[in-house]
Amino acid sequence: MAGMIEALSLKKGMRVLEIGTGTGYNAALLALLTEQEIRSLDIDAELVTQAQQRLRQGGYRVQVLVGDGHNGSPDGAPYDRIIATGAVHAIPAAWRDQLAEGGILVCHLQGSLATPLVRLVKHTGYVAGTCLATPGFFLLLQHAPTPPWGQRLPWQAYDRLPVREEAHTTLDLPALLQGDAAFRLFVECALPGLSLAYRFQQEHQRLLTCLRHGQTLLTFLPEPGGYLVQVRGTIPLWSHLLAASDAWHQQGKPSLHQYTVRITQDGFPLYARER
Repeated sequence: MAGMIEALSLKKGMRVLEIGTGTGYNAALLALLTEQEIRSLDIDAELVTQAQQRLRQGGYRVQVLVGDGHNGSPDGAPYDRIIATGAVHAIPAAWRDQLAEGGILVCHLQGSLATPLVRLVKHTGYVAGTCLATPGFFLLLQHAPTPPWGQRLPWQAYDRLPVREEAHTTLDLPALLQGDAAFRLFVECALPGLSLAYRFQQEHQRLLTCLRHGQTLLTFLPEPGGYLVQVRGTIPLWSHLLAASDAWHQQGKPSLHQYTVRITQDGFPLYARER
């Protein structure tokens, strides 16, 4: 949270909207830094009541309201700064509309694979910015619409698909996918719509790392010294993943803060890397 608040570049007197009140701690910090009453939204009425009590007792100038964060808070707009402490697949139109020209929005974009924190600036006709150096770990905001990559087949349906690729590897790509946010963003840019999933294998009582893309499934099956990689479906995901991994290493393992992002009219991000 400290990095997100720092990215807001707050100044005294700024109008701030916080999406996701939680305990009210961040709202208190925002009010102190701006010396201005700020507005904070949360969909959970009980959390709002508790935060209101804490903030009132502490003497902080925060207006805490119950509401769906996707809709923002239009009657207080335009805002100089908007910060969201819940993840979204796409930037809601309400946030873009309610942000003042030149205003800054900091939030967590939950992609099909990557989870970057972004700092966006509103320009005339578009919103664009950069990724922060650290990824986001927030839960999705409630009532988030299902993204294009969210429709998946049941596991049993994948099992009935023909094997497209099968290979043995000593590369620990599951660990890289799970542990390196910059690698996930690189792969997502190379293979849009690819998502990470986990499947419990009853027979061997173990959790398998999988990658899904539409009607294609890649599964990493642990074996001595590495993995048996099996791809079922129509797309040669293993070949594509190896190519992306090779490119990431050849290009010096680019980090998150090297990426810029521009938001499309439907709210989804387009990433580009500074070279």
